[in-house]
Order: sequence, then structure tokens, then C-alpha cells
Amino acid sequence: LKIFPILTSYAKSIWFVQVFFASLLLLSGEVFVLDMLSEKLTTSRFEIVVKSFHILWLGVSAFFLTVGVERFVYIPTEEKTGQPIPQIVSVLVSLIIYILALMAVIGFVFDQKLTSLLATGGVLAMIIGLAVQVNISNIFSGIAMNLERPFQIDDWVKIGKFTEGRVIDISWRTTRLKTRDDTVLCIPNNEVSE
Repeated sequence: LKIFPILTSYAKSIWFVQVFFASLLLLSGEVFVLDMLSEKLTTSRFEIVVKSFHILWLGVSAFFLTVGVERFVYIPTEEKTGQPIPQIVSVLVSLIIYILALMAVIGFVFDQKLTSLLATGGVLAMIIGLAVQVNISNIFSGIAMNLERPFQIDDWVKIGKFTEGRVIDISWRTTRLKTRDDTVLCIPNNEVSE
């Protein structure tokens, strides 16, 4: 999309066309392969082919969902704020989508119970969430500040206990001020938003 700026306005329509044709291709491919192999395979091998197509369906769905999130959420947000989406956010969202697809494969394709896997994942998510709590707070405060725009670059502001300074950069995690004595302060966005 960044290489072809003309396609940016048509990205949403193109996504729907891609999803339609990918679904059509998968469905017709599944029917063709299963019809062709139905007389030649034993029941157990036939089930392996069916499960493979189910896994492929879930994987392709996860892929198109991540592309859809990029086209419908990330690109409009970047255009509105003028700031790129942090790579950690996009990677984390993609990871969550693919983990959910993997859980769907385990639960629906292989008929395994997910309760122990979900409990372990919940504990792991809680540990990671507590470890990166401050960073997540800074990122969400940065997103809110970039959407609301309470001040802009080159504005003079006084933030909390910090000395007055000129805003030189507003990122997703920090806001940088340059004071009158040419000192650059890097203030976390959760403190700036307060």
C-alpha cells in the first residue's frame, strides 16, 4: 500500500475482493481434491485431508483478519494522527489473532479440550501484562494524545513537576521537550496525560 499510493483509497474494496476469491478458491479446491481422492483413499487418510483443509481455512482466515486490521484500523489511524503505529502493537495484535487461530485448530479440528491451555495462557498473559503495565499505559496515553492533540510540536508547555519547555516530538510512548537551557526532557506519556 505504501508503494502504490493510488491503491490506498481502494484498499478496503480490494480486501473484500481478495477475501471472496480466496474463499472461493479454497472451497472449490477442497471439493475438487476430496472428490478426486474419495475413491482412492482409506477413511483415515481421507480424514487427514479434511483436517488439513480445515487448518488451511483457519490459517487463511487469520491471515485476512490481520490484513483487515491493518487496512481498516492501522492505516486510517496513521493517516489521522500523522504518526506510525508502533510495531509492537501491530505484532502483538497479529500474534493474538494467530494464537486464537491455533486454539481453534486444537479445539475444533483435533477435538482437544482447551481449558488447561487457556488457564496457562491466562496466567502467562497476567504475568506479561503486569511486567509491561507501565509501557502499555504510556502507549495508550500516547494514542489518546495523538488523537486529541492537546498541544502540537513547537508549543511551549509546562507538564507537571517538569520545567517549561518547547515540544519537539510526540511519539506513542514519550513526549520530548526542549527547555530554555537546551536540555531535552523525555517525559512518559502517562505523566503527560495526567
